[in-house]
Amino acid sequence: MHRIEEKDGLLHVWISAPGFKKDHFDISLKSERVRGVDIEVLHVKASNKDRVLGPTEVHYPVVLSAKAEDVSAAYEDGVLHLEILFEEPKAKKIKVS
Repeated sequence: MHRIEEKDGLLHVWISAPGFKKDHFDISLKSERVRGVDIEVLHVKASNKDRVLGPTEVHYPVVLSAKAEDVSAAYEDGVLHLEILFEEPKAKKIKVS
């Protein structure tokens, strides 16, 4: 089960991952080019010798501007909870000449 929600300037991601420990998670935020557009993608990998989290890796495109230091993670009761602080992209006025 995965759930994503935006609230109070934070993007919340919950991932159901029972049976893991905190040190089984590998989480990173990487810039990637998708169809000619640079976006930030949150990579979540979890594994131990007995189990693997669903697909080996779960990828969440984060279209809003985010930095690795703006991501926090907590694991409690079998659920990984990520919070990503972001800034709303500001619209730029384009002058027609």
